[in-house]
Amino acid sequence: MSETLDDLQFRVLKQLLERPHHVIQATRGHARELSGACLVLKNPRARLGRGIRQGRLFSSLGEVLWYLAGTDDLEFIAYYIAKYREESSDGMTVRGAYGKRLFHNGQLYKVIALLREKSTSRRAVVQLFRQTDLRNRTEVPCTISIQLLVRNSKLDMIASMRSNDAFMGLPHDIFAFTMIQEIVARELGISVGRYTHFVGSLHLYQNDEKKASAFVRDGYQRRQGMPAMPVGSPRPAIRILLDAEKSIREHGKLPDKLASIESYWMDFMLLLLAFSRIKRRDYKGARRLKSKLSTNFYDRYIDLRAPTERTDEPEPTQSALELG
Repeated sequence: MSETLDDLQFRVLKQLLERPHHVIQATRGHARELSGACLVLKNPRARLGRGIRQGRLFSSLGEVLWYLAGTDDLEFIAYYIAKYREESSDGMTVRGAYGKRLFHNGQLYKVIALLREKSTSRRAVVQLFRQTDLRNRTEVPCTISIQLLVRNSKLDMIASMRSNDAFMGLPHDIFAFTMIQEIVARELGISVGRYTHFVGSLHLYQNDEKKASAFVRDGYQRRQGMPAMPVGSPRPAIRILLDAEKSIREHGKLPDKLASIESYWMDFMLLLLAFSRIKRRDYKGARRLKSKLSTNFYDRYIDLRAPTERTDEPEPTQSALELG
């Protein structure tokens, strides 16, 4: 149990690195493993790494918006995380995409309606892993299900994972699921409770060990959570945000006619715009957007991806951008 994502990942990686040998041989190579792991995040808004090695704001934000759009479109997510191209069997879609499964037949909305009708229900479960996935060799979702529980007038979430990469995948999954947790809490008009992350195989790949060791050496980071989501149903704002995301991703600009929206959501649009400029190597343009944000919480993430320009600055590699 930890207060922040950084605290949680620090403890997990430390334990994995102390394992005496590699215990599994997976598709991506040898890995150290913790089986039957249970991670608890006491403050789900502390969902973003604050260290210089794990501050993956842009890829995490892009991924959660991909989920909220309810799509399996490859080009959408590859814009933020290029590695997804390796996971598509047809070059157009990602068969295991969570968004399409979360919103298939209105699953998530039915769960919200169920909890409105009976707040103590234990049936508020969204299933992501399907029986047909057992036949697939690729594009198999790592998440089995998410469960939502209203307890002590707060919304708790429990995610059940069959498998999780502790260095690369864990921060993205926790960011996305706790964002969904907060969205549902706002729909129900209650506060966010705890987030629990069950994992059958929590592992660290051998080729990530040096980076994981460096993260552990950095030690504990400043404990700070994201700003709270505005009170009230977030659905109208999410629709506006998704329209803005598409305009920025496809045209590099905000929509010509932008509806009024709270600063919390406007900050996300500005961050997406900053990422668009970073991808074009317009680092000055990206940094200028910091002055328009309603909070300085996100400044460090722009600074990490938009270094001070120099005449001898090396050409950025794809890997520097593929994970935001």
